[in-house]
Amino acid sequence: ATIFGQENVFTNIDVFKGNNKAGEIDVLVVFGKLALIIQAKSKKLTISARKGNSQQIEKDFQAAIEDAYNQALDCCRLIQTQDAIFKTETGDILELSREYKTILPICVVSDHYPALATLARQFLVSVKVEVIKHPFVTDVFFIDTLSEMLPSPLHVFDFLITRSDYGNSL
Repeated sequence: ATIFGQENVFTNIDVFKGNNKAGEIDVLVVFGKLALIIQAKSKKLTISARKGNSQQIEKDFQAAIEDAYNQALDCCRLIQTQDAIFKTETGDILELSREYKTILPICVVSDHYPALATLARQFLVSVKVEVIKHPFVTDVFFIDTLSEMLPSPLHVFDFLITRSDYGNSL
């Protein structure tokens, strides 16, 4: 909110199609024709995964990243439809634009994964369409650093879009 302005940042948004809950967004940032859909997970690496058990690493990744990405992707699609209703945690309806130039799904974990970017490249099957960019997978510590280093909304979006465009590149 200090970067984008309180009026552009929404937390704990429930998405409905008709009377059915179709999704939820942990943090939604709308800035002009740009949107960030952030899904946060608190799943940590288990001791078995930290010791190198590859099957456990995959399970932990599924619970921490894959689930967050799928949830974010669903919401990226919903935010572009006319029949989706967005409600705040107080039940107020949030009036949003349905036309975006760029929507960035961001998956944030609360635990530091030593090789998070590598795991994301290896295990995450992402969908990239014209408006929805490649997901940005990171931990909460990097988000804190990013907000300190790039205090302008345009700088943050430029960094995230550029990083997304080079999603599987080193």
